[in-house]
Amino acid sequence: RPPCRVDHSALAYPAGLQPSFASNFGLLKIRSLTNKGHHIHDLLSDNNLDFLCLDFSSMNDATPPGYVYTSKSRGSRGGGLTVIQ
Repeated sequence: RPPCRVDHSALAYPAGLQPSFASNFGLLKIRSLTNKGHHIHDLLSDNNLDFLCLDFSSMNDATPPGYVYTSKSRGSRGGGLTVIQ
């Protein structure tokens, strides 16, 4: 099966707005975010990341100001995946 393609020429943009299709992603395998909120904030801002995916064992409220997170826990064993955007 061929890869999916997007026809960007079919999109309309407001006058004077330049389209941008680039996003910066990061992935970090981390055991826990406890006491690491400032490290996450620095990683996001220093690398100009739009999205940061965290593969984790436990999660707390370490989301930096101005970002939101979406999380999916693995279940009874703990862990899961978090996306900060």
